[in-house]
Amino acid sequence: REMLLECPHTIWKYSPRQDRPEMGDQQSAYYHSKHPGITWLLGGNGAGTTFTTCAKIVKFMMTNPPPRMDAPIWLISESYEMVCKSVWKEKMSPRTGYGLLPASEIDWERVRWLRPNQGWPHEVPLKPWPGRPGKNYTISFRSYAQGRQQMQAESIDGFCFFEQFPWGLLEEVMR
Repeated sequence: REMLLECPHTIWKYSPRQDRPEMGDQQSAYYHSKHPGITWLLGGNGAGTTFTTCAKIVKFMMTNPPPRMDAPIWLISESYEMVCKSVWKEKMSPRTGYGLLPASEIDWERVRWLRPNQGWPHEVPLKPWPGRPGKNYTISFRSYAQGRQQMQAESIDGFCFFEQFPWGLLEEVMR
């Protein structure tokens, strides 16, 4: 991880917009926040909220040791198409789009594909941290259409909702 922190990878070059609180724009404060609990970022179409959130998630996984094996980070959006195309393919995937997630950090042999021909993953496990054998993050892609029942019982280590979401899903995921 130390070498990765020094390389000129996309995630380390990203800089959010400077805050303009008088206009309700606090992208930088959101990106750099480290408080426990829920963090919100509101924005309109083309405001950069999805990109900034993806960068925040990747930076978190690259700078915070995972607590256990395959520690799940759920990325949840209205549909699989939305979360797989906009979040994964356009922003995170090192093979397409901006490539926020370094290819060297992905355990490619263990990736589970939802639609392999379209490059849509269901789960993307990262490699274990150096000095922490067996401890890694796994990005899991979810859809609001799955419903609350499909988001019960699993213990997760982080989550992010993209776009407007049903309040009952937030309550279930937080439990």
